[in-house]
Amino acid sequence: MAASSFYYFASPYHGTEEQMEFRLQENIRATASLLQHNIHVFCPIMNSQALLRELKLDKVESRRDIIVPYDLTFLHAAKGMILYTLPGWDKSWGVDVEIKECQMNRIPVYTLSPEQLDKADFGKLFDSSIDVSKLKAA
Repeated sequence: MAASSFYYFASPYHGTEEQMEFRLQENIRATASLLQHNIHVFCPIMNSQALLRELKLDKVESRRDIIVPYDLTFLHAAKGMILYTLPGWDKSWGVDVEIKECQMNRIPVYTLSPEQLDKADFGKLFDSSIDVSKLKAA
């Protein structure tokens, strides 16, 4: 089996309409910036929002029942997870699920702050993974 060539990109999403739009745009911006630096990511927020519009599921629980297992398939296939620490990441249900999945499966987690993204400071992003047991999530 070939080694994974991409990272899973995690960040908070749900909130007010304004927060969700801001977070979606930030995920697009981050994914584009990483791609310009030859860092390939699977961004579930970008991918799943298009799918959810097509699926037309009204209830959050119904959407989670379909999308979360789908997204976690990519997390398991990735060579690690990049946690984009947008405001609210530590209260996010989805980020909490992703962090726990990384803990249980020994998937390395790397953090990327909005400040690092603004500076395109990716040089030390993968120098060492963080201890996910010390992350405070939902």
